[in-house]
Amino acid sequence: MISRIVAAPEMVTAPEMVTAPEMVTAPEMVAAPEIALITQLTVFLGNSLYQFMQLGTDTAGT
Repeated sequence: MISRIVAAPEMVTAPEMVTAPEMVTAPEMVAAPEIALITQLTVFLGNSLYQFMQLGTDTAGT
């Protein structure tokens, strides 16, 4: 129950940042360096997670 309370604020605030209409519709916001940084960070974390999963599958077979 405590873990749910701790994780609740993150689940509430994250969708608001993703679905903000200003970030989607305004052209100047699309080219903003903050969004590019968030995109690069997201891709980096995605690649890191993928490599970590690949590493886990590779070492599991040996």
